[in-house]
Amino acid sequence: MVKEEEPRIGVYVCHCGLNIAGVVDVAKVVDAVKDLPNVVIARHYVYMCSDPGQNLIKEDIEKYKLNRVVVASCSPQMHEPTYRRLVESAGVNKYLFEMANLREQCSWVHAPWPERATEKAIDLVKMAIAKARRLRPLETRKVKVERAALIVGGGVSGVKAALDLAERGFKVYLVERRPYLGGRATQINKVAITHQDALEIVSPMLEEVMKNPNITVLTNSEVEEFSGYIGNVEITVRKKPRFVNEKCTACGKCVEVCPVEVPDEF
Repeated sequence: MVKEEEPRIGVYVCHCGLNIAGVVDVAKVVDAVKDLPNVVIARHYVYMCSDPGQNLIKEDIEKYKLNRVVVASCSPQMHEPTYRRLVESAGVNKYLFEMANLREQCSWVHAPWPERATEKAIDLVKMAIAKARRLRPLETRKVKVERAALIVGGGVSGVKAALDLAERGFKVYLVERRPYLGGRATQINKVAITHQDALEIVSPMLEEVMKNPNITVLTNSEVEEFSGYIGNVEITVRKKPRFVNEKCTACGKCVEVCPVEVPDEF
């Protein structure tokens, strides 16, 4: 288990050259947050992601015994992994790190209004600090997951995707709302350019799907519920009736009661 301590937060506001500092008053942002509860040190620097910027954070972690770090800079998509590795290398749990996006969410979209952009930047950093204050140390665990995929749609694209995944060892569930696979390709005669018979192309693929032990085909079915997240998904598939029970004697009376005609899909 990891140990929880009283938060000691370091806050670092990046200039990102002029991308942020050209609009946001970074010094004002630092002044606005430096005395907030649990904030031990607050600085601004030209490029926090640079080696000198990272060294500054690392030195402060050691000097001020920081156990949480907030960096206000660009999008987390760019450098969040960089900073997580940095704080971890300095002895801080990497999940006790938080970012505030002052570039994409502030300076770039509010460039004509620097004063208001600065006010928003202060709010963004305050929110990041509030979140960092409540973060808990986590530990990484490896768990076994089922190598499985669900494909919705049994047309040519869905069939090809199912075959590709099955070849790579994945268990595949192929769901199609119609009673058959192949989609529109089974309803046309020739394909463009080559004028090849469509069924000559599709039939071998369908045969391969039905024979593949890694593929479970669910025709006449629809996805009813979906919940969870990547790696932990729960899906409910509703299978429609596909037969008439033993009470049917083929008398034809049902046609008299419900005389419905529908176009032939083929």
